[in-house]
Amino acid sequence: MTWVAENPFPIAMIGALGVAIGIGGWLKTGGRREPLYFLVAVVLICGGGLLYERLVTTDAEQVKNTLHMLAAAIERDDLQTVLDNIDEANRERPTVEMMFRRFRVHRVKIKSNLEVEFPGQTPRAKATFNAVAVGGPRSETLGEHRYPQFVIVNFEKRGERWIIIDWELRRPIGHQ
Repeated sequence: MTWVAENPFPIAMIGALGVAIGIGGWLKTGGRREPLYFLVAVVLICGGGLLYERLVTTDAEQVKNTLHMLAAAIERDDLQTVLDNIDEANRERPTVEMMFRRFRVHRVKIKSNLEVEFPGQTPRAKATFNAVAVGGPRSETLGEHRYPQFVIVNFEKRGERWIIIDWELRRPIGHQ
């Protein structure tokens, strides 16, 4: 049932098809009321489905939202927000701090191949995606460089938040 909460397209297509059938039935029957009842029911049901999709945020959407929020924090050079979303026990936290001091990232683009999996029954998630960061060393003023990566991020749900427990960066080509 999570597909309803993650993708409005099927609901909208079913609604459009239902409306077309309702209007066609109404025209075909010479303006009888029964097709209009069907039309109203389709609009109400699909409207409710679209409202449900808008109001419910699934775990997969929360993980994706966290990643996009972190990409925006990196672009703003907001180290504290990034660190707040990494497990305090992670040994790479000092590396993250050092990278922020040495490099400035102007843009982070998470590509459309972002996938979130939930292995096992524990509140953990694994996100995989390609990303491109544009920036360079803070000491360098000769322009920006592109840094494409294939990224694997493992999350654990703590309360209502998804916290990064570890990650891996690979070359984007031939990552599998």
